Amino acid sequence: GASAGAVVAGTGAGLRAGVLPPDCEVLVVVAPKASDYAAVEALCTSAGMGTCIILLNARLEGARIDTVQQRDFLLGEFEPVFHLKPPPPAALKDAREANGGVAVPTPILSRAFPSDWVLSSKPALGNPKKIATFKARPSYSEVVAVLSDPEVGNKAGLIEGQLRSLVGQISSILG
Repeated sequence: GASAGAVVAGTGAGLRAGVLPPDCEVLVVVAPKASDYAAVEALCTSAGMGTCIILLNARLEGARIDTVQQRDFLLGEFEPVFHLKPPPPAALKDAREANGGVAVPTPILSRAFPSDWVLSSKPALGNPKKIATFKARPSYSEVVAVLSDPEVGNKAGLIEGQLRSLVGQISSILG
């Protein structure tokens, strides 16, 4: 027979009420807010393995989640299938400090399931350059460690960009 399914907006009463249509096989929760996470957890618990629950644009990373247990549940149970976002700005600051104040590449962390997580850098000219890959989502300290490695700056084209900048400055002085 046909599959039963439901689409619930993140602020919908159905989500907060924790009620699913009978025989619901797939539930898509669109853009849930922090106030919806408790209801999502309750739905997961009540629906069990019989319902596939998809959080679309959930933005769980960095969200205000009520309890440590709820955070562990949501981050542990839901697999990011597409991710394209820069690491937190503090990671760049910490990497620069660990690298003696030398510039670090501007990174982008990406993943398209089932591939690995990729940390890339976009040089001033050309395509993004892969800096590192990870089997699991890298931790904050793993990102800082990679970015603060001087070899990463070379790989990401930082020296190339610095040389272009220097040549531009010399040209403006001479010209």
